Amino acid sequence: MNNIFLLLSLTSLSLPAVAQKRAVNKFRDPILQQIYSHGYNRLTNAVVAYFKHNNPVYRKEAALQFSSIQDSTAIPDLLLLLNDANADVRINAAFALGQMKTPLTVSGLITAIGSEQSVKVKRVELEALGRCANTEAVNFLCSYKPVGQEDKEGLARALYRAAIRKAYHKTGDEIMGAFLLPQQPEAVRHAAAYYFSAAPVAGYEKAIIDVVLHDPSANVRMGILRALRNVKTGAAQRALIAVADTAKDYRVRVDALAVLKQYNTPEVTQLAFQKLASNEHISVRITAAEYFTANKVAEQAQALMDHASNEKNWRVRTILLEAAFAVATDKKPVSELMKKSYSASKLRHEKILLATALATDPTNYSYLTTAAYTETDREVSQALFNPIRRLYAGSNLPPDSITRYAKFLVTAIQSSNKYLVSLAAKSLANSGERLAQVVKDSTFLKTARARWASDPYQTVVADLDNALAAYRAGFKREPERQTSAPKPVYKTFDWKEIVAIPVDQKIRIATDRGNYTIRLFVEEAPFTVTHFLHLVKSGAINELMFYRVIPNFVNQTGGTPSPPFDSLTSVKIRSEYNFRPHGERTVNMASSGRDTETSHWSIMLRPTPWNDYGYTVWGEVVAGMDVVNKLEMGDRILSVTIL
Repeated sequence: MNNIFLLLSLTSLSLPAVAQKRAVNKFRDPILQQIYSHGYNRLTNAVVAYFKHNNPVYRKEAALQFSSIQDSTAIPDLLLLLNDANADVRINAAFALGQMKTPLTVSGLITAIGSEQSVKVKRVELEALGRCANTEAVNFLCSYKPVGQEDKEGLARALYRAAIRKAYHKTGDEIMGAFLLPQQPEAVRHAAAYYFSAAPVAGYEKAIIDVVLHDPSANVRMGILRALRNVKTGAAQRALIAVADTAKDYRVRVDALAVLKQYNTPEVTQLAFQKLASNEHISVRITAAEYFTANKVAEQAQALMDHASNEKNWRVRTILLEAAFAVATDKKPVSELMKKSYSASKLRHEKILLATALATDPTNYSYLTTAAYTETDREVSQALFNPIRRLYAGSNLPPDSITRYAKFLVTAIQSSNKYLVSLAAKSLANSGERLAQVVKDSTFLKTARARWASDPYQTVVADLDNALAAYRAGFKREPERQTSAPKPVYKTFDWKEIVAIPVDQKIRIATDRGNYTIRLFVEEAPFTVTHFLHLVKSGAINELMFYRVIPNFVNQTGGTPSPPFDSLTSVKIRSEYNFRPHGERTVNMASSGRDTETSHWSIMLRPTPWNDYGYTVWGEVVAGMDVVNKLEMGDRILSVTIL
């Protein structure tokens, strides 16, 4: 069965010698290898066959595969496993049924809950029912009488999951309102707080404000603050201002400021300016700056420019300039400040944000065009090129605009910016017959192709070849043929590598801000962990930038879709959903849906229960979370060490 997974053309993972003395992972067992191989390849019948195995470990592991396979044809077999003699089998079967998110499971789950004796199993069954909720499920949950703390937590999480599906009832509101009270366990209050972020809050505004002001748990307060997005009253504003100003945990202050974006009032404006001028955590100051992009007041333009001129942090400065530019009556002074910042900057993301803001005013296009010709960064080149292309690429442009566009493309292809050359060649090839009368000589294309022929970035050569072909065809477009999307090809793995990974494997990541350590969950996500270690060993992760940093939410990085790592970082792997929730410190794979993971990954800066079980969780930060919380957009990974 090991032959199902082909050995990659990579050097086998070289783990430290000390790893041989560590606890080995469970995949020494060849039957588990078979079950996980079938699950990864989405072979429903092959996995279901293990439901009847006499070893409960194999039944349990087989049931868990359907949390990722999510094939509804297995629902009858999974429902039968709810009667299994082994509690762990029942837990995994219930979890997998919850992953289906279909009412087809509701009746079976209700029956199982009614007869289940184990509180641990019942807790999972309740949450699964909430994730598949319809009217029948909500009515059952609203009539359910929990016994004990764990049972109560199961009900709270079930009602929250149902609310996410827009399935709620006034009785459920009453239950969750009572679950907000301070005498309830924190886990119950936490679920109730997030419930009101998804369900109607009418009648519970005072209770919600009380929790915002007084609950001792920062996680509960962060959850309930999301509910105040649906409450816009004077009392809510006063509470939010108090919390944003005085809460001990900066994450709570961030969330309060984020909700205050919906209040365009003098009191909130004063608070936002106050936070900008303070020594607050950078996440607080970024959120305060974002208040002014959400609330545009022309009279604030000069004050925003003044703050920007004195601001040392590039992201806060850029957000303020963007806000000032949006509201200024005379945009020239702000444009000049932004151009000055752009010319002085060596930071990719600062230049992208500034270019994007400048591009909202066509009078800046000459500056952007000149900047594009000499830019050396691919992403910045894209940010500079796109607005110019949009300006000139309309279908009903007058002849002089077409001529200007053609001249821009020709000059871009002759430039020293290979990324701009690639973008311009691609645009030229797709511009249609209107350019045939303007571009009458292909010498510039041939010269550019010769210039870049041996460059590692071979995309530029391919795009120039396509432009030459379009020129020879008179820029006539062939009718697009309707073709079915190609079936995705997924990465394959060698079990010998997976077995060699210790169950407590850690990695240390060095960044511009310091180091942090991640523990890898090889037993929960064996293929994802192995894939990540391949990326580490290849060097593909070194020098990656954190391109998505959202205050009090997530830091994200990954990618490098260029030689020599493009084939490794762009290959798809399948989802490996598991029981690990999305708490603070959680490391997951970014994706655009099931089985779309590549090399992009995220670290949660707070609990994000709305993400639970929908992304592959493959690790957690076990040291250096203070470093993670300091990371900013554009910060780099310097190196990764396998410990």
